Amino acid sequence: MAQLTNSLNYLFSVSLLLFVLLHCLCFRFSLVAACSNSNSTDDQQIQHHHHRKWIGPSGHKVITVSLNGHAQFRSVQDAVDSIPKNNNMSIVIKIAPGFYREKVVVPATKPYITFKGAGRDVTAIEWHDRASDRGPDGQQLRTYQTASVTVYANYFSARNIS
Repeated sequence: MAQLTNSLNYLFSVSLLLFVLLHCLCFRFSLVAACSNSNSTDDQQIQHHHHRKWIGPSGHKVITVSLNGHAQFRSVQDAVDSIPKNNNMSIVIKIAPGFYREKVVVPATKPYITFKGAGRDVTAIEWHDRASDRGPDGQQLRTYQTASVTVYANYFSARNIS
């Protein structure tokens, strides 16, 4: 019994030692930065490496859309067009109930936009292009170009809308 206890203690000690060594190897930079008292250039670079500049949206704006004219815009595309290029604000486009028959494009220069409908059963954006329809150049549109809403921007979301 004593031999088993000694074996288990030895196994525990070796496991603990391996854990500490692996932990030190995996988090070498963190440990050097946290444990070092020197002011060498390497330590300063490691410490500053963990501080990242916030690059998300700054501010919040709500834009309203309604088919009946009781809002800022009557079309979703007009609301998107009103947002300045290189937008850096969080924009919520509140879309009142209705079936908006339009093609909407959110360009890459307008990030941080949210379409917020009044409910998926009562708010919809639809356009009736078909893949076989002809485009301005006379060629078939194909499926890729028939979307009712096309989003090229980052950080886009939509809820309660179809």
